[in-house]
Amino acid sequence: MQSSSVFNRHALAGLCAIVMLGHATAASAADSYSGGVLTLSSLAIGNVNLSNVVIQPIVLSDVLSYTAGGTPSGTGDTYDPGTAQLTIPTIKVGNTTYTNVVVAIPGSSAVSIGAVSGADTYDGKNLRLASVETNGTLYRDVAIGVGLSQVSVTVAGGMPTAGSDTYNGLDNLLAIPAIQVGSRVYTNVVLNLYEAITLLAAPISVGGVTASAAETLVYSFTGNGAVTGSVDASSPGPLVFHNGIYYGTSASGGAYGNGTLFSITPGGVETVLYAFGGISGIKGKQDCGVPSGGLTLGTDGNFYGTASSGGTYGVGCVFKYTAGGTESPIYSFSGPLNGSGGVSGSPDASTPTSGLTLGKDGNFYGTTAYGGAYQSGAVYKITPAGAETVVYSFNGHVGTNPQGPRAGLILGRDGNFYGTSGSGGSAAGQTGQGTVFSITPQGGLTVLYTFAGNTPGSTDGAFPAAAVVEGTDGNFYGTTADGGVYNAGTIFKVTPAGKEVWTYSFNPQVPPSTFSDGQQPFATLIQASDGNFYGTTILGGAYGEGTVFRVTPTGVETTLYSFSGCATNGGGCGISGSTDSAKPQATLVQAGDGSLWGTASAGGTYQQGTVFSLRNVVGQ
Repeated sequence: MQSSSVFNRHALAGLCAIVMLGHATAASAADSYSGGVLTLSSLAIGNVNLSNVVIQPIVLSDVLSYTAGGTPSGTGDTYDPGTAQLTIPTIKVGNTTYTNVVVAIPGSSAVSIGAVSGADTYDGKNLRLASVETNGTLYRDVAIGVGLSQVSVTVAGGMPTAGSDTYNGLDNLLAIPAIQVGSRVYTNVVLNLYEAITLLAAPISVGGVTASAAETLVYSFTGNGAVTGSVDASSPGPLVFHNGIYYGTSASGGAYGNGTLFSITPGGVETVLYAFGGISGIKGKQDCGVPSGGLTLGTDGNFYGTASSGGTYGVGCVFKYTAGGTESPIYSFSGPLNGSGGVSGSPDASTPTSGLTLGKDGNFYGTTAYGGAYQSGAVYKITPAGAETVVYSFNGHVGTNPQGPRAGLILGRDGNFYGTSGSGGSAAGQTGQGTVFSITPQGGLTVLYTFAGNTPGSTDGAFPAAAVVEGTDGNFYGTTADGGVYNAGTIFKVTPAGKEVWTYSFNPQVPPSTFSDGQQPFATLIQASDGNFYGTTILGGAYGEGTVFRVTPTGVETTLYSFSGCATNGGGCGISGSTDSAKPQATLVQAGDGSLWGTASAGGTYQQGTVFSLRNVVGQ
């Protein structure tokens, strides 16, 4: 067996342990891996043979070993729940065939067998409960989609405990006095549903009942002097989930006030891993400062990110953070910021505010709103070793060219990158409303759509501040921070050919349901497992401090949660004295249990920002 590093990152990055069981006979095609989905024609678990098994990408899972080429060691895929290892004799990834692959997939522990029958049932895929009591409310006919290899079981043994099934939503623990699996009955079963519920179903899908969104304040940051002597983070950016832990950056806080790189467990234990020094923070060190775009995992297992200040020339840099805990700036931008700073006359990019996107070539791509040959922003490429190239310089002063992209890029299925610009373009005889564009890795730019908002008679969006996301239908979905019918921002759908299919206008003045609508979305949307899109607004909602919303692929929007926290220590509270989150502006993350995780730039116990989770939203 040889090292797994290349195969792990390229071929099975993002593999999860959710298993769906097919009902057909074993497929004749070979096993394959494509687009984050592992398909097995057949799988033996103990004495049970399964067919057409699909494993979806939810959380990272390690490929322990593999052999490139050679002869397969066996004739069939096998899974050992005791060691939680999936062994695949041969698998095709793209045009490459690997043999003797061993993957670690968390499995179920041993259970004791009771003597009670006629209880709840589990068929290896769906857990069906007659009733579940949660927080004093009794639900009936509850169905939970749980993959076989993901059921984490703890059993006290003996006769079942008295009472009905109970669910602790805070800890995601489901206690079942007795449950029948096939012809066997298990007693005193406790399921840890944090990583057990498939994203094809909501955390609890209740017959005839829809549970309301439940928010948990996971962590309140204390940085920027809110707590005497605190060197904690403040104003956090987007999170990334890796090996069971969330990682992120903050634009301020830390020992030098120039931001941090932090980690936080699902249980809320936060650790500042690195405090950025900036030019002036650490004497003699020209460190990066003010990171706000989040982190990107490279193929080498290290994190990469950007900072909008610091570096050799004071106009930002790209940094690397190794698995061993070492931070190092790998490139300093030199382009002037609005004609000052940087290096006079440099055509380089300047002042990045968005994160990096990993390309198919293993290099990173990003945007800046400033710098470039025309001082209108740039698209750049940087290698993991720190060699940077300006791929394209925007020139919003000429024709329909975009200007000032503030959001990052996404890698499309066609191998090209897609992004938005906050201004530039030309529509309805007026320039400067923003665009959606595509760009090849070589720098060939195409303007797909130009926004016409804020022009006479137009209800279109204007000034997009977030990136687009490519939906499973191949169309692009995104938001604008302004424009629309009420000048409060929009959600839009644009085809690859550049046709805007629909636009939703946020209306914070009129409640569409039980909550007031949001206003000014700044975060990139995510498409969740239910096919809908989820995002946040920095303002609006019932208390004016922002919202979490859902929008369907057809443009039907629903406010799911209104934040009520305080924006600053000096007031600006949604509800006086509230310690809730406020003003979220970072992209959400969907966890393995279907909940949404995110950060808020303000609010919390100390008004320095928070990490929060939201349950009962996806699929409801």
